[in-house]
Amino acid sequence: MNNAARVRVQALKFLSRREYSTRQMVDKLVGKGADQEVAQSVVAELTDAGIMSDERFAQAWLRVRTRQGYGPQKIEYELKRSGVAEHIVHACLNANDPIWIQQLNEVVERKYGNQVADSFKEWARRANQLRNRGFTATQIERVLGRYNSAG
Repeated sequence: MNNAARVRVQALKFLSRREYSTRQMVDKLVGKGADQEVAQSVVAELTDAGIMSDERFAQAWLRVRTRQGYGPQKIEYELKRSGVAEHIVHACLNANDPIWIQQLNEVVERKYGNQVADSFKEWARRANQLRNRGFTATQIERVLGRYNSAG
């Protein structure tokens, strides 16, 4: 599949389903048999035409992963791993935005309801689970509070 026209058609098929970062698209096209240089050329052409955009991909990824209950650190890691430039990641993702506290409150409510952690071990387990979802220690402490053994 080294013909640029065929590679372009394949890329457009992929884009009809969802947004891709430029790196993801090149990798996907090469995985389907396209030559690396042809894939890069087609992706550059699609980007110049505004059909593909790392900014649009980052915004779409942010919306999806936020809806799924993930925090800013995990989303940032995933975007960087997808090849999105750091300046784009930071432009669309502000870890200090109050929306993350709201998001974390929703995750805690959905996961634990009104149940209070009755031991430090349980509190630490919850905090670790939330950290693994990508929330910062400051955000977790703000929502869960510090563990207070006095009750």
